[in-house]
Amino acid sequence: MKLSFLQEQNLTQKTHISTKKWEIFTPQKWKLYVIISWTVAETLEKNDGLETHIKRLLWPWDIFPLYIPHTSSDLSELIYERRVPWKIIEIAQADFTDLLYTNQQITQLYMGYIGEAIQGVEQRLEDQNFLSTTDRCIQLLVKLAGNNQFTQDFDGQKEIRCWLTQVQLASLSGCSRQSFTQTMNTLKNKNLLSYDARRILIYNVDDLKAYKK
Repeated sequence: MKLSFLQEQNLTQKTHISTKKWEIFTPQKWKLYVIISWTVAETLEKNDGLETHIKRLLWPWDIFPLYIPHTSSDLSELIYERRVPWKIIEIAQADFTDLLYTNQQITQLYMGYIGEAIQGVEQRLEDQNFLSTTDRCIQLLVKLAGNNQFTQDFDGQKEIRCWLTQVQLASLSGCSRQSFTQTMNTLKNKNLLSYDARRILIYNVDDLKAYKK
């Protein structure tokens, strides 16, 4: 859901932050951030620093951390990753709370946004329980193919040039790296796609959706 109403409320006049390539961004407490450009991985980093897990991908006009008024959480484990420069807006939580209290339309839109985000998390958990690894990987590929920040269309073929590593793609699919690689090789052998370290080329998205193991 694109929260374009933020532009109408002049929140785009808040502090713009442009980060450099390869930087890791850790949110400050009592601040919210709105993505203006590019896509970002919200990553849960364990205390030992050895294990990370991508919770979700964030698109332009997503707000992070996912904010519900009058709650606070320990953000020390949340980091935001990308491999290209991005542009975000920084907003004080107090300012955003005031906006929710004073504008019913924005409150309704934001509650809808919260509902969609929570529903997405619940759907991912359900998919991990009921869908095969192959189906989950295909779902992710189709989603990435629909993101014009990653994808170019060549006469119906979708070329995905994504900075996510295979480990991160596997995490988003809810499987191990080995399982993800095996699935990609299977799809490649079925002439549904080709891939290397720099890109994934889907020959026909409908054929990929229709594939049954």
